[in-house]
Amino acid sequence: MKNKISVKHKVASEIMSSPVKVMTLTMTVRDAIRFLMVYKLSGAPLLDHLGQLVSLVSELDLIQIGALDGTDTTLAEAKHRLLKPKEIFTVKSDAIFVDVMRLFLENGLRQILVMDDNKQVLGIIARRDILKAYIDLEGQT
Repeated sequence: MKNKISVKHKVASEIMSSPVKVMTLTMTVRDAIRFLMVYKLSGAPLLDHLGQLVSLVSELDLIQIGALDGTDTTLAEAKHRLLKPKEIFTVKSDAIFVDVMRLFLENGLRQILVMDDNKQVLGIIARRDILKAYIDLEGQT
């Protein structure tokens, strides 16, 4: 293959975006939509007042909640419509790039959270971060 990109030595901490922009339970759906638009994100972690992961809120989640419950609904009120923490794809900071990419491809993901051993969010890897890793690696050849 011509110009095959090698990412064998990359780990999650090298490609993740950090610090992570996060949503809070007190935000309304309208606030959350504006948040995603301002920061040009497709989704963001939802944390409680202790910084613990509650969910990962996507654009599609907000479309659904807005249609079903209205845009004045808080994310706390809509929590039952969101993924539970155990349903969210996460990796540790030392996860190798190939394994991260496999999760994206096999599960059709838009983002993966990078977590530490205390279940704190360290970073997020979005599709755009994968693409950026390709471009960064091309500059090294």
